[in-house]
Amino acid sequence: MNVDIAAQLRTLRRKAGSPSIREIARLIASQGRRHQMARSTIQDKLSGKNPATTAQVLSIVEALAEYARSTGFPLAPADYDSNSWREEVAKIQDPHFLKSKKEPPKESPTGESRLSLDLAPFRHGGMTDVVLLIEETPSTEAFKWLPDVIESMRQVQMDTTGILQQIAKDAPENLIRNVSALHERFPPEQQDPSPWSAGEMHINQDISKLLVHAARAHSPTHIAPIIVGLRRAKMGIYAPLFMRWTATWHLPGTLKDAAGRLRSAGLSGDARFLYSLVGKHRSEKHVYDVVKALNLPEDLEDRKAILQSTAASSPGRMATVAKEIEDDSPQNRQEMLTAMITGIPYGMHEQYAEHFSREGLKELSNLALAQNDEPPF
Repeated sequence: MNVDIAAQLRTLRRKAGSPSIREIARLIASQGRRHQMARSTIQDKLSGKNPATTAQVLSIVEALAEYARSTGFPLAPADYDSNSWREEVAKIQDPHFLKSKKEPPKESPTGESRLSLDLAPFRHGGMTDVVLLIEETPSTEAFKWLPDVIESMRQVQMDTTGILQQIAKDAPENLIRNVSALHERFPPEQQDPSPWSAGEMHINQDISKLLVHAARAHSPTHIAPIIVGLRRAKMGIYAPLFMRWTATWHLPGTLKDAAGRLRSAGLSGDARFLYSLVGKHRSEKHVYDVVKALNLPEDLEDRKAILQSTAASSPGRMATVAKEIEDDSPQNRQEMLTAMITGIPYGMHEQYAEHFSREGLKELSNLALAQNDEPPF
């Protein structure tokens, strides 16, 4: 049963340039996922000896795609499309994987039909009305039933993660419709209604969950259309959340591809903002991996955006990233430390310097103190 997936992974490995198991393991570790994979585990999954979970398959696929990019011979987007691989795994391993028996799914305007739902939880819960509602609706029109279904699930205290994770894989234009339907039913609420509050809005947890999974599921090709779609639908409040999880989750090469596509769409500010979110929200141990991938002269401003936002976040975060770059060349290291120093909030240099000194980062502490008297312009 798992040999088919294993064979596809071996084929992809050859297409990517046949990286070693050690290299695949290193690239998986750099992804920042919660669970890493031992070399023996990777070998078992590639040989078909043991079944691979969806998360393991995606980790291996992303690692192979990243390796191919690093060699200068990137894979075709279709070869590492996460939605396609999820469907392949589901077809082989998931007994509940099904599509509507009433009619084949209609294609989206871009020719894509991504939505395949596991309705087993509803059947097991005796929610036959929900099953019928979903099965009788074309797969591209989930927005017609999604708010009612989510509301029903909340009413009976069902976990909405599974259904939203599946909905998140839908084509960009359908994703926007689904977010819009939930937005209309569960609009953002002001956290502090007092007249002197900053006006911060509380976003519904199910909309947040949908966007988190969408950021993980969609390829660089879809990042710009989703951001533009949210704004055109007057839901720009959700774009930063989607971008935050894109910056947190995707591999360095994928992020570079996404930023390039944003710029091609006339969204240069969003490309720079995406990189600033890397510095602010990505796992501290994996910020440097993204910085290293930005190694061309035209990438310098993007590197600076990451490093400055890292520094602006906290002295502890800045110290951790500074330790990660210690093995770089002296010139690169000096350039990166200087860029980070310029990101320290004005008036905070002495506090940062004290923290660096406690961490044994004497050079960084001295740089922070030297910058202390510089005006913030």
